[in-house]
Amino acid sequence: MLSHDNLCFSAQVLLNEQTKDSASWGPEDRIVSYLPLSHIAGLVVDVVIQLSTGGCVYYARPDALQGTLTLSLQWARPTIFFAVPRVWEKFEEKMKDLAASKPQIVQNISGWAKNLGAQQVQANMKKKDGPLCFNVANFLILKRIKQALGLDQAKVFIYGAAPLKQSTNDYFASLSMPLFNCYGMSETTA
Repeated sequence: MLSHDNLCFSAQVLLNEQTKDSASWGPEDRIVSYLPLSHIAGLVVDVVIQLSTGGCVYYARPDALQGTLTLSLQWARPTIFFAVPRVWEKFEEKMKDLAASKPQIVQNISGWAKNLGAQQVQANMKKKDGPLCFNVANFLILKRIKQALGLDQAKVFIYGAAPLKQSTNDYFASLSMPLFNCYGMSETTA
């Protein structure tokens, strides 16, 4: 059994680590909770951290993991999004299927934008300037993809509670959505 003190300590450690790497969490932040509250990552990230920072929690519909999560995201427009790896993988699969149904010219433009998105994430990690045309690619393609997911206002994209495939991490980096491993027990990335 996890005590109240244990949950508070875990939340504080996560907040301290996140503050080192990117923007800090505060009362203006929004998160969508869709995991069962018996899931420790959902409890710590969705509830305890939001209680300690004064942020806002939106609760998704009970059938969120059966396909309605995107509707909740589009409505709430979270500033922080935490997902277990399987959710990120499902997003990736659906987005790749949708992209494959588009005309070849659209696929080519999207590929160009994703290449620049990946370069931008790498440059940000090295604290260097990104590619020259990134803002154009972001405006034309990447921003619209984030809007379709409901993640256009998200400043932090997090995974945890299980390992994430490197290919999924790379895919979201290409959308200028770097995924950060925020919570795990003994897991390592695959």
